[in-house]
Amino acid sequence: MKQLLLLILFISTFSFGQEVLIYGRQIDFPCVDSVLHVRNSESIPRNLNDYDLLMIFSTANSRLKEGEEVAIQHYLEQGGRLYLGADNWPLVEECNQLMNRFYRQECYGNFDEDKLEEQVLTENSLKRLDSRTTVSFPMHQDLRVEAWSNDNPMVLSGKIGQGKIVLDGGYSRFYDACDNKEVLLDIINLLLSE
Repeated sequence: MKQLLLLILFISTFSFGQEVLIYGRQIDFPCVDSVLHVRNSESIPRNLNDYDLLMIFSTANSRLKEGEEVAIQHYLEQGGRLYLGADNWPLVEECNQLMNRFYRQECYGNFDEDKLEEQVLTENSLKRLDSRTTVSFPMHQDLRVEAWSNDNPMVLSGKIGQGKIVLDGGYSRFYDACDNKEVLLDIINLLLSE
């Protein structure tokens, strides 16, 4: 029954296809091509309003410029959706750059855990996370913890203006997005839900 409900939610959310811009480390999502129109980019356009979702996969050397940070902040304030992923150090630079801008904080750690022990605080099925968490995030009054790894926040969500943001401390699970398709769709649903 849960799988049927997830399928119905998936179909209703993605019935017309979502425009997704990926920046930073390039990751392909071949298993969701039929519902997501994904464009990889090496720069952030000034106008992000053509995109339903911006996904940033942090690298070791951020190329984000001040004007691009401003464009991302404006996009969020106007109702945009941002997935901001970090991974094992040093793949944290864009994440830290934008976290400093929005929250005056940075991610921490370089964990290598064989098994996650997550406590899920929402009704989302993020409890299925099956990859290692590699960095965590400090608690912040404007962010809600969606998934924990031991005592460390691993996935957080919040609002910036009219928009939504999800911080993820282990995007390496998406190196094989087909194996983690449900988690990817859960995160996208979390971002696109009201």
